[in-house]
Amino acid sequence: MLQFAVEGVLKGKINREESMLNHALSKQDWDKRRRKFKDTKSNVVKGMVVVALDYSKAYDSVNRKSLIETLIKYKIDPKVIDLIYKIYRKDTTLIKFMDEEEEIEITSGIRQGCTLSTELFKLVTYEIMEKLDEEGEDFIVEDVIMNSLFFADDSLILARTVEEAKKN
Repeated sequence: MLQFAVEGVLKGKINREESMLNHALSKQDWDKRRRKFKDTKSNVVKGMVVVALDYSKAYDSVNRKSLIETLIKYKIDPKVIDLIYKIYRKDTTLIKFMDEEEEIEITSGIRQGCTLSTELFKLVTYEIMEKLDEEGEDFIVEDVIMNSLFFADDSLILARTVEEAKKN
């Protein structure tokens, strides 16, 4: 139920970006596109800066407060938000070292292996893409206007200058 509530919002929000998240580009296509940017100077537009980002441990790095704020922003049913909050509230792990152990509260990240986590991560990624669209500098190649490409936990930031890349 939770997954479908979040998925429904995503289906309504994600249009052209959806292909960058999970559909149009297969992993092989994404890797091939990255290699082209990286290895072939002839494919690079004059004045183009490409920053490749790989969000290592992407699920672990999700800020839970920002996640809840994003769920509210996209008008996810408050009951669903409350359930998600309860899933992650008082999340702890037990650290054992020799004869000592201590319980530590976990305050960031979303669970891996949970079907809901994929949808939550997509929503967080979509929010990043929206911010880039609103605040970032556009990069134009022929008739295509964009400033980033996303696939799973990889992204490319596109810019004309190093300064624009830093801003994006």
